[in-house]
Amino acid sequence: MSLWAEHKEERREHILATARDLIREGGVDNLSMRHLARRARLSVATLYNLWGSKAEILSSLLGQLVERFDSELDAIAETDPIDRVSAVNAVITGTMTSDTPYYRPLVRASMELADPNFQPPITHRLARMIREAFEAGSRQGLFIGEGLPHLVARHANHGAIHAMRLWAWGALDDSTFQAQTLYGLTICMLALATEKSRPRLLRQLRDLEARLLAGQPAEAASPRPDEKLPKRREPKRLTLATGPGGRAGRRSSASRR
Repeated sequence: MSLWAEHKEERREHILATARDLIREGGVDNLSMRHLARRARLSVATLYNLWGSKAEILSSLLGQLVERFDSELDAIAETDPIDRVSAVNAVITGTMTSDTPYYRPLVRASMELADPNFQPPITHRLARMIREAFEAGSRQGLFIGEGLPHLVARHANHGAIHAMRLWAWGALDDSTFQAQTLYGLTICMLALATEKSRPRLLRQLRDLEARLLAGQPAEAASPRPDEKLPKRREPKRLTLATGPGGRAGRRSSASRR
């Protein structure tokens, strides 16, 4: 890479860092091109030369989020299928709640700008990892097989994305988001559970119920032995708005705010 190209890339990264700060301070609405240029100490013309639009900046920020998801999902070491599903949930929810003032408005914006029929890369990756864990559990006698793992994994993925939407709109706090997502995944695992895995999953479900009801960390929860399981609720379908290669869906009206 030439010196000129390195300098250009440094300026582009500086703009992205400034954009992240603006989103943390006031959400995506705080990210106008004029405001961004002023904070980055650039002219508006220079900003447009380096980044063609606000939509392109949001695309790149979402691409970074997807790359972080991919990196941390690749690093999951758990081989037990049930633990692996929990680890996948911890990566997805833990990443977003690691910087809630930034990721919450960014994820919300991605959902508002997306084509509702578009399936982003992270959705495919999440669904695939859940399905693979269910299929591995079936081979180990933890879950029933006969084609059901694929269907239940799809339902589990939709439930996780629905919880993500509730969190993005502020209906769930960080702790409840993490617990609610794992709760839905656990119910889906129970739908497939054999006698070998059912007692373990029931304990996990009751721990999560106590956490959700008490609004306190899971380790402090005290589930009742006679606690009944709630009915499973059908989640709505939602997608996280990134496009091919981690780029976000665009809306033309947002391109030059």
